[in-house]
Amino acid sequence: YHFPWYNLGRAYLAKEMYRKAKECFEHALDIEPEYELARNALARVRKLIQ
Repeated sequence: YHFPWYNLGRAYLAKEMYRKAKECFEHALDIEPEYELARNALARVRKLIQ
């Protein structure tokens, strides 16, 4: 189930815990590779980590 991982990633993102957010978004995409919201969030958090 990918929604909880996406939502947890959003919570980490809001707390500026970018690496944990990245892990959650990646996990959501492992479960549902076509999940566009997680894909976009992962791209965003990758930019913030750099």
